[in-house]
Amino acid sequence: MTIVGKALDTIDFSDLEFYRVTFQGGSFTKALFDGARLIDCSMRGTELQEASFDNATIGCDFNGASLKGATFLDARFVPRTEPDREGQRTSFKSAQLADARFKCALRYVDFRNAGFNANTNFEGCDLRHATLDYCEGNANFKGANMRNASLKGSQLSKAVLVEADLSDTDVDARTNFHLADVRSCKITRYTLACLNEFGGLTAGDRMDMDIVDDVATLRRSYTGVIQWIYLMSLALFLFPYAWFVGRHWAVARFSGAMTENTVALGEAIARFILSGGHAWESGWSLNVYAFALFLLTLLYNVLRGVLLWKTKALELEEQCSGLPAKFSLRVRPWGSLYKAAQIGFWVNIIVIALHTWHFLGQRIPVGSVVQ
Repeated sequence: MTIVGKALDTIDFSDLEFYRVTFQGGSFTKALFDGARLIDCSMRGTELQEASFDNATIGCDFNGASLKGATFLDARFVPRTEPDREGQRTSFKSAQLADARFKCALRYVDFRNAGFNANTNFEGCDLRHATLDYCEGNANFKGANMRNASLKGSQLSKAVLVEADLSDTDVDARTNFHLADVRSCKITRYTLACLNEFGGLTAGDRMDMDIVDDVATLRRSYTGVIQWIYLMSLALFLFPYAWFVGRHWAVARFSGAMTENTVALGEAIARFILSGGHAWESGWSLNVYAFALFLLTLLYNVLRGVLLWKTKALELEEQCSGLPAKFSLRVRPWGSLYKAAQIGFWVNIIVIALHTWHFLGQRIPVGSVVQ
């Protein structure tokens, strides 16, 4: 269905459903689309000044539309059901969004070449993975979540980015934040390095920002003194098993005294681990408590070993290139592994505390006092 050149200003479309409807060249100034469903619709080049899309469900192409003063409060943006050349997402490409107000999730929405002004409000919006390439204007992004968004070529001079999250955003040498309010704005060290002369941000601006460096986070956890503590704890963990294998291999290899009752070294160490070191000679037995602790400790040490290797690899990459490594703990699997290691640290502390308590609680004989 196509609606061509209609002047339908102030008309109420609230709670109606539009499926694959094209609004071509019409005027809908102050029209109400509150609670409406606009699925696979097109409003390219349409006049929608001060229109209201509050609580609407939207999968629509607003390419080149005039949306000055329009509101999208608690709107829900859904992908298109059929892909076209620009992908399955709502598009505000080249739209005029002066004075527009958004209070909703705008993930994967396309704002390329959109025009903002000081009253364009995205405060608190979820703009993760949104495309804001070549946008212009000093919009309000206070508290907005813009992680992994694209800001290539955007001119956001004087924009309000207080407490916004720009972690892992995609920027380039043309992205500009000159005179923007960036107090407590979160940004990664790698993103800053991709800007030309910090994108117009002064040293004072950067001091007011929350600059995230996940490589430094790993280094704090897995290098220096911590690294040697880890290696020492790993050696202490492996020592009983290495001693068991070495001692029994040496006896079998050099003593020359072999009995009929023998067992393969691999089976012996398996019995030793399963039994927790008790009565392993008599056969297979499972000490659930000891074996569970062995598995937890083994998993934790493997996890720390992987993260230590990754830390060293990132350090070497930065030393060789002289540039920040492109690395984020918000990307799988490293973020999940790091969180698991942090939890494992406290579990390990609890295990050590229990072992210490058990050791100190052992009863020991006391000699009689001579009168």
